[in-house]
Amino acid sequence: MRIAASSEGGSMDTVRQPLSEYVVPISPKLLIRTLVIVVTALVLVHVVLQTYHYKVHPVHWVLKDLFDLDGEDNVPSWYSGTALFMASAFLYVIAVDKQKARDAFTRHWYGLAAGFLFLSLDEVASIHEGLNSLVDDLSPGTDFPWTIPGGVAVAIVIAIYFKFFLRLREPTRRQFLISGAAYIAGAVGMEVVAHHWLRSAEPHTTDTLTYNLMSAVEESLEMYSIVYFIHSLLSYMWMQKGSVPVVVLTEPVQESAVAKRA
Repeated sequence: MRIAASSEGGSMDTVRQPLSEYVVPISPKLLIRTLVIVVTALVLVHVVLQTYHYKVHPVHWVLKDLFDLDGEDNVPSWYSGTALFMASAFLYVIAVDKQKARDAFTRHWYGLAAGFLFLSLDEVASIHEGLNSLVDDLSPGTDFPWTIPGGVAVAIVIAIYFKFFLRLREPTRRQFLISGAAYIAGAVGMEVVAHHWLRSAEPHTTDTLTYNLMSAVEESLEMYSIVYFIHSLLSYMWMQKGSVPVVVLTEPVQESAVAKRA
């Protein structure tokens, strides 16, 4: 597996030098164990802060918002964006390898890499919030309008990737299915549950312990499913290559003759 990062300079006079390599071995067990610990810590901190805030004494809004799993621009959203980007990077490495092997499903791997890159961007930039406003203008009164186009997008992806999924070998196919189902259950399923709860419960607000605990369930499903998906990607890479190294290729840029004269 290789991720190549090279620069050739911008002049005809540049002297090309041999490539140097930096090998970064990845320990799947250590990486997954670390991600599980981080996710568990984030969930526990959220639950403790929310419970203390609503049952004991109000928590300062800075601390509460900083670790709110349902919040934006905070520690949990930064972690989720990083984990999704990590999955995208591993998918890209696999896609490059598949392209070299002229695999029939190369574009599907690239598509997955692009999809997870978009999810990472959305986690940090909150693109779906803008989608909420757009859909709410078309369908006023919907508490979580993004779930409508989100459900349609999921159906389209399933249709496009059905043959790709069937061609995956075990245990990768089972792992993809479990992680995908868990992520959809959190991202779409729990949003629908929360929507119906808000419609029926009193008071009709998200500023309650019940709603924030439901958010913990939703985000837990999403974050743990991404960890499991990364685990499945690392396992797949190991089965294909027998190891999971990342080799960074570098090429020194020499000063051009014009630059030296200047």
